[in-house]
Amino acid sequence: MDTQNQVGYFLISVALGVLSGLLYEIFALLRWIFGCKKGKYPKIGFLLDCLFGIFLSVYYITATYFFHFPDLRLYMCLGLAIGFILYAKFLRIMLAFCRKVCYNGIVQMVKRAKSVKKLLKREDLDI
Repeated sequence: MDTQNQVGYFLISVALGVLSGLLYEIFALLRWIFGCKKGKYPKIGFLLDCLFGIFLSVYYITATYFFHFPDLRLYMCLGLAIGFILYAKFLRIMLAFCRKVCYNGIVQMVKRAKSVKKLLKREDLDI
C-alpha cells in the first residue's frame, strides 16, 4: 500500500470520527430524555452507553467495508480518535450555539404570536 492511500484512509477515519461524535449526540439526547443526566436511572444510562458502543462498532465495520479499508491499522484508530476530539472541542460548541440561537428565535416567535393573539382578542372585545 502506498502512502497516498494511507493518507486517504486516515482522512476518511477522521471524518468517521467526526460523524461518530454526531452519533454520540443522538445518544446524549436519549440520555437526557430518559433522565440519566443527573445520575438518575444508572441502569438505563449503562444500557444506552452499551448501545452506543454497539452502534459505533457496527458503524465503523460497515464504513470499513464500504470504503474498502485494508487491515485495521493504528493510524485508522488514531484518525477516529482525532475526529471525535475535533467534534467534541469545536463542532459541538458550534452546534450548541446554533441550537441556542434557533431556540431563542422560536421562543421569540411564539411570544410574538401570543401577543398578537391577545391584541386581536382585545380589539374584538372593544368593538
